Amino acid sequence: MHLEMFLIAMVSLFFCQIILMTWKKYHFRSYQLVTLIAMVIVPIVYSLVSFFFRFVVVWFLFHLVTGSMVFLATRKRISTSTPRKVYWWFLFIHKITYILGVTGYFIVTLTIFGVNNMFYLSASTAMDIGLLLLFYGLYFGVISRDFAEVCSERMAAHIGQHILFNFTLYLFELIHIFTLFSTHRYKSPDAFPVFH
Repeated sequence: MHLEMFLIAMVSLFFCQIILMTWKKYHFRSYQLVTLIAMVIVPIVYSLVSFFFRFVVVWFLFHLVTGSMVFLATRKRISTSTPRKVYWWFLFIHKITYILGVTGYFIVTLTIFGVNNMFYLSASTAMDIGLLLLFYGLYFGVISRDFAEVCSERMAAHIGQHILFNFTLYLFELIHIFTLFSTHRYKSPDAFPVFH
């Protein structure tokens, strides 16, 4: 009975992994969107059901600021300071989550070797602290990386369109000046209207 359940679990995990990799390979955008939405919704629902209010507060504050950065990055016309703000925020989150993850990893490792006894901490308390820091670092690090990727793609697309639009206006301006120069004698710089 238990062997059959184990085999069913292993086979289903194997086939689910193949399906996920195929989905990621052929439909990357939908895969990225669905996994990002799942990573945002599933932990908060589980935390609300289980009354993990510390995670709910941290999740809310993180998504409040990250949501404002996503809003700034996905607007039609972005400000010149927006890329700097978005980059600074996600770099800051990267550094914080990196420190949290490494600290949690070291606490877990030191607890396994019994160093927690030097600080009069029980093994369960030290392990809880280490795992909490480790998983906060992993969760918020991965989700911020996905949000940073979405923001950078959108900003690059908008900045590229803006540069192309300005380049097109510049070409029209050059063509207009050339046609005026070829049909009239050059009198003064004020004789040529310029688009701005």
